[in-house]
Amino acid sequence: MRETRFLGWSIALAVRLLVVILPVLLIEIAVIPRMWGASFETSYLVILISSFFYLPIAYVFSRWAMVLPATAIDQTHKSIGWSWHMTKGHSLQLFILIGIIPFTTDILLSLLPFGTSIVGQLCYEVIWLIVGAIEICLLSLSFGMLNEWASGDTKNTEEQTQA
Repeated sequence: MRETRFLGWSIALAVRLLVVILPVLLIEIAVIPRMWGASFETSYLVILISSFFYLPIAYVFSRWAMVLPATAIDQTHKSIGWSWHMTKGHSLQLFILIGIIPFTTDILLSLLPFGTSIVGQLCYEVIWLIVGAIEICLLSLSFGMLNEWASGDTKNTEEQTQA
């Protein structure tokens, strides 16, 4: 059952992020070609500027993503709203850990000429596997710390209520 819930939350996050991405993508498609004309695909500056369109999406994902580790350890009745509330006060740190690291990796990798060779693509995939593993660890550690702090706050509130 846990795996089914995890798959369900993964799909729900993907669909909700798609709803957030579509307006950004439409703006990017409308703005970038007008700024550089037909040669916009090869410009490194365009890669950098177009990447910055996705920063708000990385922020939203970093706030919503806490529902995934909660589901992985079988905490039921957690939602995206719960995740947003849980990350309140820690959004900048999470954004840096969960959003900026892959964002920076993506920009750096897009600037490297991997080409269409098998070796180049293999290097690209290996780098992303390493970054992906690091991101999963960071997400899990962040969840653990936030969950511990939240349960500590609950215990402190209960102790104050009893006193």
